[in-house]
Amino acid sequence: MIEMTDDPEPNCSVVRSQNQFLVLIEVKSAATTTSIAVSERDLEGITVDGDSNAEGYLAVLKDNDAFDCGFRFIERDRVMLPGTLMMSELPSTTTNKSLIHIGRRWEDWILRPGAIETIYADEHAEIMANITHFLRTQRGERVLKPVPNHPNRFSDIHNRLKQLRRSVLNDPKKEGFLHQSILYHIISTDPELACTFHFQNRVGIPDIIARINQLELC
Repeated sequence: MIEMTDDPEPNCSVVRSQNQFLVLIEVKSAATTTSIAVSERDLEGITVDGDSNAEGYLAVLKDNDAFDCGFRFIERDRVMLPGTLMMSELPSTTTNKSLIHIGRRWEDWILRPGAIETIYADEHAEIMANITHFLRTQRGERVLKPVPNHPNRFSDIHNRLKQLRRSVLNDPKKEGFLHQSILYHIISTDPELACTFHFQNRVGIPDIIARINQLELC
């Protein structure tokens, strides 16, 4: 489904750039693993024309380290060949402020008490509906309120994921759909990203395509 979005007001923590870019994301996640398998098809899905303003990324859930836990966005050009990426040897992650922002907002979903328990479902489409319903019942939120930063944020995310996997997240494939859906919701609705085009691909590659703001620090 392709939807057009309105142009919302920016948040005070960033300034909204007039430059938008097309981002292609392939989401790779598995429960507490030391490596991620990247196929030729995965890389093909995020390979972009060098003359365009499009950028391709692997979004890798790095959850094996309590001191460095979360989604790491890796630029396509840093993954030269298909194969196995060891979590301990991941290529350098992007410095693109928009992708860093998306990763931080995913962390907020994991850390928000009761959020994952409420939105998780066996069916992919139900997750998206549950996200919308959850936000509407939380004092009419359109996007999730940020969880304040603190020194133990990464270890809290790590422990929270372990807790969720002992309770509701009992299927790695369905958990992968959950993470992809959260990332897609962030990309398509976050006011700072001001998305003007978005598409989630449930059966092909890449997983997410969107046109978003290039964020800059104030």
